[in-house]
Amino acid sequence: MCNPRPEGTRRPTRGLLAALLLAAFAAAPAAAADDDNETASGQGDTRLVDRAAAAGEVATAVAQPPRGPRRMPVGAGQVRARRDPKYGLSFYSGYRAIHMESPLFEDNEYDLGITDGDFVAARYGAEFEWAVASRLAVILGVQNASRDLVSSYIDLVYDDGGEIERFTSLNLTDVSVGARFRLRRPDARFSPYIALGLGLLYYRYSEIGDFVDFSNYDIYYDEYTERQGLFSAFVGGGLDFTLAETREGTQVGAFGEFRYAGSSSTHQDGFEGFGDFSLGRTGVLAGLRVRF
Repeated sequence: MCNPRPEGTRRPTRGLLAALLLAAFAAAPAAAADDDNETASGQGDTRLVDRAAAAGEVATAVAQPPRGPRRMPVGAGQVRARRDPKYGLSFYSGYRAIHMESPLFEDNEYDLGITDGDFVAARYGAEFEWAVASRLAVILGVQNASRDLVSSYIDLVYDDGGEIERFTSLNLTDVSVGARFRLRRPDARFSPYIALGLGLLYYRYSEIGDFVDFSNYDIYYDEYTERQGLFSAFVGGGLDFTLAETREGTQVGAFGEFRYAGSSSTHQDGFEGFGDFSLGRTGVLAGLRVRF
């Protein structure tokens, strides 16, 4: 048997249920809006972090000093620094005149009419140089000149009127070491210079043919050859002219020079009776010079 509900107590009505449902539906959009606001707030914080990082990178870039331009390899527009030439090689030719002081040559001039002028000859040579300073170079050279003559006695002939002839030859080879001092810088287009040094002269003098014995005027055939190595000294002056030059400093040029050399000794090898002699050589030479 059921106890009766106290008086005044009632069951919930349908209207109360409906009110609760409406309140629940109204709270759902608000919660969704809160979620959206939280998401938007997170995205905003991320954007702020990104902007701060970017600002830091800009600040770092401003703080670092600017870098220079990237260097290109040599040959792709960069010019190699010029340097002064260190070595040189020269080839030249010219003429050589001699001045001989000797009783032998005095006799030849009197008997045969041979003078110093008859021994003027072409000469050829080469030189190597090594620059030890900007304007000073050590030079090592060699040159040669020779002259052959056919002469006859001026006042004497054979009984049949034929000439009493003699073949005369003078060959001179100079090997020298010295110094060249240029009066201007190595990169000058024109450069006067002074050269001087010491050397060894290879001297060879020959007389081959018919000779007259003046004690009885007999005529006889003979051959005499004198060979010696003579101490030598030289001095000269010239002018260098640069024809072309590379960016690295290699020069191709022409030059001209006047040079004097002197030697002295005593006759030997069949000419002992003529005593001492001195031999001077002068001349002009010109050629090409490569300095690198």
